[in-house]
Amino acid sequence: MKQWMSTALAAVIMAGGLEAASITYVTSEVGPSPGGIVYRHVFDFSMVPLMLNQELNLRFDPGIYQTLSNGVAPAGYDLLLFQPNSPQGAEGAYSLLALVNQPAPTGMFSVDFTLFSGSSPNGLRFSVNQLDANGGLLDTVALGLTNVPEPNTWWFGCGAAFFAGLMKLYRRRS
Repeated sequence: MKQWMSTALAAVIMAGGLEAASITYVTSEVGPSPGGIVYRHVFDFSMVPLMLNQELNLRFDPGIYQTLSNGVAPAGYDLLLFQPNSPQGAEGAYSLLALVNQPAPTGMFSVDFTLFSGSSPNGLRFSVNQLDANGGLLDTVALGLTNVPEPNTWWFGCGAAFFAGLMKLYRRRS
């Protein structure tokens, strides 16, 4: 089973009471489907305390993500999924709206997806938006970008650092 982990830190922090937005998620393979292999992102939004009528909007690249399905969010939130490429070239979205002040960030937050052939999950851009009671945008509170390191990238980096340390030790002794 393939698995990726991601940590996201806010790239831009703006006014509105949100000092730092941090999102983590794990991606795993769910299984085959007629449209390709289905994967699942399971999110941890515990570091994003949403207030009433604040929306967390995760965007999915339309050149990589083919479909989004089975979005899940616990009580206290309203969730909408927008398909990538609907209309053509539009980003997909996992849009999470707080229905009360600081709803519990515990429980399952997830979305299933398929990728275009030869693609890998990539980082997701996100925003935290303050909406009015009618759903109109008042302000963007925070912006950020997640990144998804390939599983072997971390090990390669550790191996390279270890090798560099050995070379330095070898040169000292020579």
